[in-house]
Amino acid sequence: MSDESTARGGSHYTLPRGSAGLWLFMVAVLLALGVFFRFTNLGKKIYQHDEAMTSLRVAGFRVEEVRQQLADGHEIGGGELQQYQRVGPERGLRSTLNSLATDDPKHTPLYYLLARIWTRIFGDSVVAIRSLAALISVLTLPCLFWLGKELCASSRTAWMAVVLVAVSPFHILYAQEARQYSLWTLTTVLSSAALLRALRLQTWRDWSLYAVTLAMGLYTHMLFAFVPFAHGIYVAGTNRERSRLRQLRLPRLVTDYLLFTLVAFLLFVPWAFFIVFGLPVLYETTNWLARDIEPLFFLKRWILGVSSPFLDTSGGVLFYAKAGLESWATYWVRLPIFLLIAYSFFFLCRDTSRRVWLFVVALTGGTILPLLLTDLIMGWRTSTPARYLTPGYLGIQLSVAYLLASRIASPRPVWRQLWQMVAVVLIAGEIVSCVRSAQAETWWNKEASYILPRLAQIVNQSPRPLLVSALERKNFGNIIALSYLLEPKVRFRAVVDPAVALRNLEGFSDVFVLNPSEQFQQELREKDYLIRAVVKSGELWKLSKKPSPRQ
Repeated sequence: MSDESTARGGSHYTLPRGSAGLWLFMVAVLLALGVFFRFTNLGKKIYQHDEAMTSLRVAGFRVEEVRQQLADGHEIGGGELQQYQRVGPERGLRSTLNSLATDDPKHTPLYYLLARIWTRIFGDSVVAIRSLAALISVLTLPCLFWLGKELCASSRTAWMAVVLVAVSPFHILYAQEARQYSLWTLTTVLSSAALLRALRLQTWRDWSLYAVTLAMGLYTHMLFAFVPFAHGIYVAGTNRERSRLRQLRLPRLVTDYLLFTLVAFLLFVPWAFFIVFGLPVLYETTNWLARDIEPLFFLKRWILGVSSPFLDTSGGVLFYAKAGLESWATYWVRLPIFLLIAYSFFFLCRDTSRRVWLFVVALTGGTILPLLLTDLIMGWRTSTPARYLTPGYLGIQLSVAYLLASRIASPRPVWRQLWQMVAVVLIAGEIVSCVRSAQAETWWNKEASYILPRLAQIVNQSPRPLLVSALERKNFGNIIALSYLLEPKVRFRAVVDPAVALRNLEGFSDVFVLNPSEQFQQELREKDYLIRAVVKSGELWKLSKKPSPRQ
């Protein structure tokens, strides 16, 4: 497909004279905005549960090791609790690998090893460790341009895709988290571009590059495995050598794809052993995805998630509590985005060759549908966390980018102006979303710790507070995350036995308990203590002695 025509060769989309300079200027401005949003206020948002666990892994500590050190219930300050977030020379890369392999093998190690090296150079502060994800996200943009050129041979389509991702509120949110999702985006883009190049040039070197990028993706996130699956659909669907298939001989392109994909999976085998042997831990850390979910709530979460690459002004309340999802205005605002996405796929399939549209459809459907079908059949919620659909969102954005890049240069002035307006409104919505989230202390992607700022405000108001937490997996990251928000006067007591939580409470004005289980609450009540919820959602409770009968 030439730069000014579609893959069908029948339609031509040329920018009017004098507009090329303005187009390049707008692209440059939007790219600069995208970089700015990725690095602005890196330390403002709360350092949430999963990020605290990232720092724990990067520093080379294991959960059980920390539990043993804290289980006696001795009091510590926030700074002492954060020692388990600090990278030191006594724990090297092997400690980081051991922490992941033993405690949580579903988190494949590439990002954590990069973060380990990064923090040794730039420090382990919140801003320092988050800046790695931001830098990786910036590096994705030129790689996305490469993918757009390989797919469409059109600079305009490639630049439109880069612009949509550059100021996408979804990608910026995860560019500012100390987690592996920006690296997952990068490896998806790289492997996809490498595949298209290998199919075009058919050289050993290019297929080797594809295998390396696949291995990088597998070592970044387990769900990346759906990306080579989508690539396989594309390779099989675009092959036209029917005669060889009839002779039971696979075409060379298919065999090359299978061979080098196999190489990538063989490179992943060493870590796959840890996943297999860690299946009990894997179940323990992912069983929340298998919980039943109400169909309407599932649908609402899906609507908000799929629209989040283009519009995200919901903050966290809409994701945090079901009550926040009741406003139907939230969904009507997103209806035009869904219509635009649907039309973009229709236009793509109608206007391009199989080589183009099948790639986008396979990348989107091949990475989203397996999770969605699992949920619909089993009643689970594996497709409701928006971050798990990252490769599929890239496919959606490529489809919309092709539509806008084609239509804004329509030969008919009326249509050209209409679609230019659509592009402006869509990009403006992305920018507004980024501005809003950049100023917020928390957002929906920090759902597990969304309420922590409110809890910290309550605890900080006490003159001499003690915060007690059971050493359970669900609380482990949040008690560390809270230490970043609480004042130095707050003391912590992490316990396994509730009886330990009741020792020497006389010196404290208030005793708070973080997210206690029903069993933990019951054991405290049996020891003649009252425990009442401080917030309705039940994350923070207050402990007090039962009054004696004479009082």
